[in-house]
Amino acid sequence: MNEIERRKLVASFKLSAQQKRFCHEYVKDFDAGRALRDAGYNPRVTTTKVLGAEGIKEYVDLLCEEITERLKLSADAILDEMKVIAFSRMEDFCSWTTKSITVKKLEQIPKEKLAAIQEISDTANGVKIKLHNKMDALERLHKYVQAKPKKVAGKTFNIQNAIFALSDPKTRDSLEHLAMKELNGQGLQGDDSEDS
Repeated sequence: MNEIERRKLVASFKLSAQQKRFCHEYVKDFDAGRALRDAGYNPRVTTTKVLGAEGIKEYVDLLCEEITERLKLSADAILDEMKVIAFSRMEDFCSWTTKSITVKKLEQIPKEKLAAIQEISDTANGVKIKLHNKMDALERLHKYVQAKPKKVAGKTFNIQNAIFALSDPKTRDSLEHLAMKELNGQGLQGDDSEDS
């Protein structure tokens, strides 16, 4: 979209200057409380009220889309980095025996594994390597993988969406599982309690 189209789109959201500033602050870290303060809102104004105002979600979505395009970000790239953190092991970075620990030379460490390192420091006892939180990355990946296919099942699929969904083995297996539950009379109602 060119700049004129963008300006027309933003104007259609009918946001005040303060609301726009809130949105710009909010997309920095998605901390609505801080964004309210930095945008100059009265402390009595709730985040729910501002986030629920007409045009806010649309403007935040536009800003996020522009950021991801500018940074060339994709969900796949983010998940790839998270996967490196989740599945890296200390033996990727060092080797040890019962008597000593040896840190591998930089050229011995696969380049893609370097994303797992949070900190490297030289201490009195030698080099210390600290990896990013593995459990946090595993938990986030697990949530992504375990996303309930029933949320997709309620949508009306056109033939292109159906072909796309069935081309992915995991999605196909999930849809087959849901279909079998329906055929066996179990329905989907019982699944809602698992989401909370």
